[in-house]
Order: sequence, then structure tokens, then C-alpha cells
Amino acid sequence: MTLENRVGSELLASVEHTHNARYELLFDVILKLKPYLFNMHTVTTHHHSIQQGVSS
Repeated sequence: MTLENRVGSELLASVEHTHNARYELLFDVILKLKPYLFNMHTVTTHHHSIQQGVSS
């Protein structure tokens, strides 16, 4: 289960927040995590390609 799915499931299961507040928090989490994850994936991919170039 992805982080977004887990957070979404936890938010939807919670009865403390209103419907709109849950979705607002969910979208905030997604917007904050996606660029970070994409950038980390890009850096990791670049790092692996550099290492493959050095080892060949």
C-alpha cells in the first residue's frame, strides 16, 4: 500500500475531522510528497547511471 493510500485510509476512517478537512489534508500531503519523491527518484536514477558509467 502506498503512503498516499495509507494516509487516505486513515483520514477517511477518522471520525474527528469533517469531510472537507479530511480531503484538504489528504491533498496537502499528496502535493507535498509527490515533488519530493519525484526528485529523490530522479537523483537516485542519476546516481545509478553515473555508477554504471564508471563501472563499465
